[in-house]
Amino acid sequence: MLSTGTSAQTCAITPSSDALRQIVQCVSGGDCRGRRVVERENLGPGCEAEIEVWSWHSARRAVAIRDRKMCHSRRRSPPDPRFVHGLLLPVAQLCGVEEAALYASDGAHRHLWQDAWDAARARLAEDEIVLAINPPTLRSQTHLHIHLMRGNGRPFPASAEVVADLREVWAAADRAWRRDGGAAGRNYGIAVRKAGTGYAVAVEPGMPANRANVEDRYGIAED
Repeated sequence: MLSTGTSAQTCAITPSSDALRQIVQCVSGGDCRGRRVVERENLGPGCEAEIEVWSWHSARRAVAIRDRKMCHSRRRSPPDPRFVHGLLLPVAQLCGVEEAALYASDGAHRHLWQDAWDAARARLAEDEIVLAINPPTLRSQTHLHIHLMRGNGRPFPASAEVVADLREVWAAADRAWRRDGGAAGRNYGIAVRKAGTGYAVAVEPGMPANRANVEDRYGIAED
């Protein structure tokens, strides 16, 4: 059986790509490396030195935090109070969509998309929410993270599949990957939004086929 626990990540980790893994260790009681964990909103001075915890999920197997992009957004002239951007981070050490454990038959990580939706709808209307994971070739961090964003209204591609339950998102992404030939590496991004009583799942390739990640394609940018 595939491991779905906290075994070491299999992707290459560099100092610049390790920030989110360090944040998970910090909020779980480890070394915070000088950063502060807070549960209050501060988008002014000191914002980027704070880890703002929004909510814990699934018996503390995942945590939602404020993304530092929200610090940047309030420096605009004028600032955009509508800009919302968070991250849902699993406590388990997972690189990204390429992790086989996400698609395992035991479904140990099926909860992550529902956790992300629950965290997002505490701040956004359901018809505004877009959840996104960027592909391996278009990401800066090597710890799995789901972006929680206000969507920009761009329509999903016609190939997007609709699922009734957010626990089926990983399976929908796996089907799309296999329909496209099952190329090695699972180099794709995933975006999710409400679609009637279900959820639309868009699966889009990373570089070199597609130079835009799903976060930027479907979410509001901070600059």
